[in-house]
Amino acid sequence: MYKYIVADDERHVRKGVISLVQETDPEFVLAAEAGSGSEAADLIRRHRPELAFVDVRMPGGSGLDAIRDTIHLCSDTVFVIVSSYSQFEYARQAVQLGALDYLLKPVSTDEMRDLLQRVRTLIANRIDAGTDLDESEQGTDLTNDTASAARRLMKEQYALGVGVSQIAGQIGVTANYLTTCFHERYGEAPLSYLTKLRMEAAERLLRSGVRVQDVALRVGYRDARHFSKKFTDTFGRSPSGYRSSKL
Repeated sequence: MYKYIVADDERHVRKGVISLVQETDPEFVLAAEAGSGSEAADLIRRHRPELAFVDVRMPGGSGLDAIRDTIHLCSDTVFVIVSSYSQFEYARQAVQLGALDYLLKPVSTDEMRDLLQRVRTLIANRIDAGTDLDESEQGTDLTNDTASAARRLMKEQYALGVGVSQIAGQIGVTANYLTTCFHERYGEAPLSYLTKLRMEAAERLLRSGVRVQDVALRVGYRDARHFSKKFTDTFGRSPSGYRSSKL
């Protein structure tokens, strides 16, 4: 059985999430409900749930505040944002804080089913990674599962500015172990693959005429100069020069 909490200032939203979880996977059992960010943080500390659904905007502190206040103490809790707001900045902050996902209301049955399966996989990986066996001696299946999960998360989240450590944290392994698994499976380091995703996306955006500063943000770089250096190293010309040549 897996304990979870739901934090949202709207009661009907909480009941909707609870009902959907129960219908999708009865092994997830409700531990508590919260109507504010501060209440959510208190309940997370008290119950140490495997999963916590939190809204972004709530009285008494946001869902992001609740994650920020508890994630280091409750490192085994998987956090998921459920929000009506699709702002990029909220999603980026949630992932950088360590949230597994950012779902928009109303959550569909398929989205919930996929999410709960990912949570199960994450918990299983954390248990495996916490055994007395040396990480390098774990089975091939776990290695492949870890690498595949990381690759999928990087494709989904590269634009949010995530790094290898954050991806590893979402899977429940160390960054070093992820690097070993990823290289064994795909023949390259996860950071190289993450950079490749960003550069390919940047190339497409520049071809379509998007400004360099906007491209940097949209592929996960907050510092346009750092982005320009990476792009120049990859393509042998600056982003502005590349953009001009394609227009």
